[in-house]
Amino acid sequence: MANISRRTSGLSRKKLNRNKNSSLNKSQNRSLRKIQPKGRSKKIYSRSPFSNLVTKVGILFGVVLIFYMIFIFEFPANYPDKFKVSTMSLDSKEMTMKIETDSYKGKLIPLEVLLTMSKGEITLIGEKETTIIFSDNKKIILKEGSRKVKIDGKTHKFNAPVVTFEKLVLIPGELAEELFPKKFNFDDGEIAFTLSEDLPEGDYQNFEGYDGYLGLVNRDNPLPEDYEPTDLVNMNTLKSITAYGTNTYLREEAAQALAKMYNENNIGYAMTSGFRTYLMQTQLFNEKVAANISTGMTEEQAKENASTVVAIPGTSEHQIGLAVDFSIPGVVLTEEFKNTVPGKWLSENSYKYGFVLRYTKEQTAITNIIFEPWHFRYIGFPHSEILFKEGIVFDTYIKILREEKVKYFKDEKNEEYIIWLLSGLLKPENFKFNTSNGIGVSSDNGEDIILTMKEK
Repeated sequence: MANISRRTSGLSRKKLNRNKNSSLNKSQNRSLRKIQPKGRSKKIYSRSPFSNLVTKVGILFGVVLIFYMIFIFEFPANYPDKFKVSTMSLDSKEMTMKIETDSYKGKLIPLEVLLTMSKGEITLIGEKETTIIFSDNKKIILKEGSRKVKIDGKTHKFNAPVVTFEKLVLIPGELAEELFPKKFNFDDGEIAFTLSEDLPEGDYQNFEGYDGYLGLVNRDNPLPEDYEPTDLVNMNTLKSITAYGTNTYLREEAAQALAKMYNENNIGYAMTSGFRTYLMQTQLFNEKVAANISTGMTEEQAKENASTVVAIPGTSEHQIGLAVDFSIPGVVLTEEFKNTVPGKWLSENSYKYGFVLRYTKEQTAITNIIFEPWHFRYIGFPHSEILFKEGIVFDTYIKILREEKVKYFKDEKNEEYIIWLLSGLLKPENFKFNTSNGIGVSSDNGEDIILTMKEK
């Protein structure tokens, strides 16, 4: 009996323990249900410290990758195969250029435009980076093939990269607008630069071959045999300057400038010659060659000597209608003219009216023409003052423009000019301009167009 009681007692304790555990489990389950999110499994798993570390590292790597893709990584630049300035217009208010390219359509402009219009100077050219400082001390760093440009130490990213096309550096058009928002406006491949608030007067005109007054005429830059200016003025009709003969002509702007210079200064010189046709040049040259041969020179020697005194036909500035020979009674086309009062005055003051002494004594090796103190050439202002101040001849001036493309100049009245030679950027037939309010446009007697703009 005692054993049975003990067994019964043991069974009762087991049952009590089962009931106790069951109640505890139910209580725990109820507690878990209270904190368990709805719709999820009731099973709760704990992660190991290693698993948590892997997750954090993965998230960090993802963030770094996204940052790298957005701010650091760049796909290689797509270099254009074609680039051109399709049209350009210029007036007293603004200059606009329409750009066409097969890559980054409507987003690239020539760096030359930015440098010219905002007086930028390239101060450092490295293998990969180029530093430019502008007149207002803004500083940028360009990197070939990159969309990122440093502006005053801060990096800006644009929609197009810096790329080079046939030695022409192209930059994002947005960069010009970012640097000078009050001057530049860039939209869909068209860049506009504000020159002043002055509205243009008159009609636009198209550019034609020998427009302007900066055509260089010499052995390397001849004129066609049939070239003749269309705006010649008979100097005798002005009734202001003594001109020998009844057929002494100059182009209109030069004629007006010469009349003004003559009327404002009582110097007493006369105009000996102006425009000469190709046929007249041929006659003068052949006469000089014949005279040289009569002195015992060979024909080759006679022609070479004649070319230093009388221009080879087609290479005379008289044919362009901008050259003037001066004289006084008793001194006609001789070196003695330099010692006369008119000769001295002209060499020191004619630049104020747009004229320059064309063939100087010091630079005959450059001009290949003997010293001619009587021969002056009209090139207009401010170019005449630049030549006078810098002591250079016109040949050197055009050479500098062809090499450097742009020149900034402040004249004696503190007026500032931009002189810009467009080389390879634009076909002349796609250029239209309005020359009102001091805008100058000229051919260099080559393939280039020279713009003269006064800053206001």
